[in-house]
Amino acid sequence: SPSSTFLASSSRLISTKTSWDFCPLVEVYTDFVTGPRYSALCLKGSVLLTDISLLQTYLDAVVYRARGRLLRGLARVYVDSITSFPQATTLLAAFLSPRARNMGRQWAEPAERFHLFNPTKVVDYLADYLLRQDVIATQGIAAIFDQAGLPPGVALSELGAKVFQTALQRGSKQGRRLDSIEIAQRIIDLATTNQGCLFLQGIPSVVLAVTDALLLPFQSIAAPKPIRSLVETYLLRQLRDPRLDGAMWHPVRPEAKAVMHGWLTEQSLELFLGIVDKVANKDEKTCRMWSMRGKFWRAYHRKKFIDQAWVVLGINGEREVKRVIAQTDSSPGKALSYASLTHSTDINNHIVLILKIDNLIVVDWSHNGRCHIWHEQNASAPKLYKQLYSKQDLEFGSEKPGPYTHYANGSWRESVAKHIRDETGRFVSSNEYI
Repeated sequence: SPSSTFLASSSRLISTKTSWDFCPLVEVYTDFVTGPRYSALCLKGSVLLTDISLLQTYLDAVVYRARGRLLRGLARVYVDSITSFPQATTLLAAFLSPRARNMGRQWAEPAERFHLFNPTKVVDYLADYLLRQDVIATQGIAAIFDQAGLPPGVALSELGAKVFQTALQRGSKQGRRLDSIEIAQRIIDLATTNQGCLFLQGIPSVVLAVTDALLLPFQSIAAPKPIRSLVETYLLRQLRDPRLDGAMWHPVRPEAKAVMHGWLTEQSLELFLGIVDKVANKDEKTCRMWSMRGKFWRAYHRKKFIDQAWVVLGINGEREVKRVIAQTDSSPGKALSYASLTHSTDINNHIVLILKIDNLIVVDWSHNGRCHIWHEQNASAPKLYKQLYSKQDLEFGSEKPGPYTHYANGSWRESVAKHIRDETGRFVSSNEYI
């Protein structure tokens, strides 16, 4: 009979009180008529979810007393355990599915619409819903779930995180490509809360999903400029510059980090060339010199010979960058990272490019400065990604046959290219930069 089944199940659960793991699961009252009372609130993350036999006993004990509050509590356990306890989730789903109508409208309607209590379908249904073009995503996944009528908090549950990751994988074709800037923007919208923060930023798997979707498609192909600008600015804003603060980038795959580092290397190179042009004298000789410089280092970048790059700005260069940032609402302005050159009357206009090319550190000065080269093991070699450099930091102890003066006829390029080739094997021919 129902009563005998209930009492038998109750007895088994009460007997588990010999183990402190299960003490919170059962609230025992001495009233002989009401008997034990079971709370679903204590199931989340408990050992009970790993013992399927005991969980079944628990469900058998409450089957004839399952009402709204208890069922809603079990539903919360279900959405919060779908990744960590898949077997328990399957058992809870089988128990909850036929009783969804007894949970109240807030659970009953989404249970039917999205197959909420079918763990083999619900993730796919909700992920597809997140990617629908007629669903507004600008407030993030939590707002979408609220608008869809899902109970509060589902977006922040294990189910919400799994749906989010699946949607991003589909949007980026499993990290293989981003077909348009609209798809990239959709992924960013889904990943952003209405406060402008990264959704569930503290969960490594979420950070992994976002960076996989936005960066992995560009491992072997160049990102279109509008997509790169959008993605680069967003990730720098949410996760910061990985060259300066790598803590938030720990969950990210090395392949995705490599894409971001490649973009930032190019950004530093273009910042050097662009800002130098702004603060340089505009005579014909100077313009020709910067044209040579740009072609030379861009040739190394095209061949992927520049592993890392960093820019150091004198006071006038900093003023120019701040002007760019103030006038620019998006990348590159909002994403620029650079170091400062300690002020001196003779270097206010100077801008310095620090490059890592294989085992070499190359420092190229603007204006009347020279190009210096060190092996990276040389104790005098400048370290990349510092915030402040002196003139001595960027010149002292450089190795022969340098340093190289930027002669107007461009002969310095052959000398620098030979030095790099002799030490690294990385060769750029003159017809690639002339």
